[in-house]
Formats: sequence, C-alpha cells, structure tokens
Amino acid sequence: MLVETFMGGDPPSKLADLKEKAQIVIFTPVALEGLDLPEFDCLVHISAISDEFTRRQIRGRIRGGEEYYVVFKDTNDEWKLRVDVPEPEGPLRSVEVGQAKLPVTKVDRDTYRVSFEEASKAPYITLPATYMKLLKDGKGLRYVLGLLGEAVVAHHYELTGRRVYKLSYSLIRRKRLEGVSGEQLDFIKKLCYVVPNPPIDLVAVGSPTLLIEVKTTASDADEITVDVYGRYLEEARSLNLIPTLAVVKAWVENNSIVMTIERRMLS
Repeated sequence: MLVETFMGGDPPSKLADLKEKAQIVIFTPVALEGLDLPEFDCLVHISAISDEFTRRQIRGRIRGGEEYYVVFKDTNDEWKLRVDVPEPEGPLRSVEVGQAKLPVTKVDRDTYRVSFEEASKAPYITLPATYMKLLKDGKGLRYVLGLLGEAVVAHHYELTGRRVYKLSYSLIRRKRLEGVSGEQLDFIKKLCYVVPNPPIDLVAVGSPTLLIEVKTTASDADEITVDVYGRYLEEARSLNLIPTLAVVKAWVENNSIVMTIERRMLS
C-alpha cells in the first residue's frame, strides 16, 4: 500500500500523479480549497469543522464516498461537529457572530464573578451567543472555560490601566500599537504564526508590557501544563516584554461562574 503526502505549495501535477499511484494521501488543510478528488473512496478528517456548509463542500470532493472525523471525546473538537458555526480563515482570524454580554463583578483582588444572565450595562465580558446557549443548557461549561478565562484576565489587566489585546488577525494587521515599539510589535506579530499554537493569548500594554498565556481549569489540580517556547521567551525579555502565566481556577456558583487568577512568571 502506497502512502503519500500533498502539502500546500505542491504543484497540481503531483496530485495528478498521486491519484494514479497512491492508495492513501495525507493532506494539509489545503484539501479544503477547491480540490476535486472523485478517485478517492473515503475521507478521514483528523480534526473537526464546525461549519456545515464547509463540511458539505469537503464531502463533495470525493463525490459521495465515505467520510469520518477523528476527534477526542468531550473536547471542543467533538462539540464543533455538533454545531453549525462559521469557520475562521487564516492565522488567528475570528468569525463575526452574535455576542452575549455577561456581567462581571470583582469579588476581591484576584477573584471575579461572571453571571450567566445577560446584561447591557458595563462592566461585562462578551461570549459568542452560540456558546451562551450551551451554558444555559448546562452542557457547555467545559467548552467555554478557555474563552471565559481569557476574557476575565483581560478585564483584570484593563482595571490596572493597561490596554489589553487578544492575539488575533486584527493585531497582525496593525502598523503601530501605542506604547509598543516597532521592534516589539514585529516580535508580537511573529508569535501569531507559531504553530501549532501561539505561546501567548493576550498582550497587556503598560509599564512593562506583558505577554500573557492563560490557562483555565475547573479542577483543583495544582499542576498546570504550559507549552514553553524557550527561544521566544528569551527574545521577549530582551525586548522588555514580560512573559506571564495567568492560571484561572473556576467553579460554578448560583447561576454564575467564579474565577480566581493566579499570576506566575513564565520560564
């Protein structure tokens, strides 16, 4: 059995040759875009896609063959297969969807309470309306913990007078960022392209500017696994950017979620 790969940048002639010779071809996400694969009988995805329109398009590549998704149980990937939400495109892009506004209250220095009842008056954090429906059904907490944790940490640092930016496609497009030098901004943009995931989630501009990795958990575990990108951390410090870990521990209480932030230096 011949197994081959077809990656972004490979010439179309290679694919034509593979169709004739290979029994199994491994594609990168380039297979999402306009390929015609009627010679293949089965399509196996090693990730989830949340947009039903995109799923139908990919299904059409093999003209009615079998289709399977391989995902871990009880993960965000499994949830994505059960919904119909537009997929983002490109590095760190986001999709414009309806946003729910959740009131956030500061309980003490490092603890916040987020209500599940929507409100229009500040202070509040936002959450995609699709996730909000899952929260109200009592099934979606594990899928939104990460988003809630990042939002609460951003709110926490905004209260200290810092301007907080999420590592996103809109940040990549910026030509300048007030309080950040051109060299620092170029480095931050470089982090956006780190695969499989950027080593940070938030940039909190201030004195000094923090590069924040957020880890959110609903368990009592003391050990938090962090992806450490040593060479990036060293370069960040050389530019006076401070790598910081924000560990958020969360629990549900009276139709709200309470979140406590613990800050650590990344090393």
